[in-house]
Amino acid sequence: MLAITFAFLSTVLLHPSAESLAEVQWNASTRKVEVALRLRIADEQRLLQSVSSQSATVILADEAALERAGLSVIRRRIGFGKLNDLQSPTNTSKQPQGTEVAKRYQWIGRRSEGGHAWWFFEIATPSGRPTHLRCTLFEKPSDPQNRNDSSHDHLHAMPVSTFLILADAQPASDPPAERRSSSPRPNSMTLTPEHPISEIQWVVPAS
Repeated sequence: MLAITFAFLSTVLLHPSAESLAEVQWNASTRKVEVALRLRIADEQRLLQSVSSQSATVILADEAALERAGLSVIRRRIGFGKLNDLQSPTNTSKQPQGTEVAKRYQWIGRRSEGGHAWWFFEIATPSGRPTHLRCTLFEKPSDPQNRNDSSHDHLHAMPVSTFLILADAQPASDPPAERRSSSPRPNSMTLTPEHPISEIQWVVPAS
């Protein structure tokens, strides 16, 4: 997974409303979508507790529990595929994925970074490069009377999930310097609770 420069990260993370940031890369050789997802710690805790009766502290202290809970979150809330499949009533954050689809998700790991955490995972897409992305990590801003300590900073700010679509993974046989110099800039796309599905503009390196 290619790294993002600090300057570019800063431009998309300036305002304090609810946000997530993810790097997405298609790997044609494995037929998998590789994802690095950056969450605020408060949002990570809320998401983990939404799929488990255990506290986030207990989950994070147990690698196996974290993998189970993390996979449960992303299976429900992040999906890649065809538009019709992602619009299916059963394909929502309220419904767990079927066994066949669930097996396509692979947890790689987690890394802390100050007030944020990175989640790394892969999603197999046997039918090939997916055309659309669905993300329902966040709910619409709550009414002020119903807000709690985990609520986000701006009362009326619409939560945003930003995805950076990186250039396709290149063969490992290519020299590292050549892979870096030939990589085009990533595309950026944003999803919100009101618009949770979008077409993916993949970045295909020149052959």
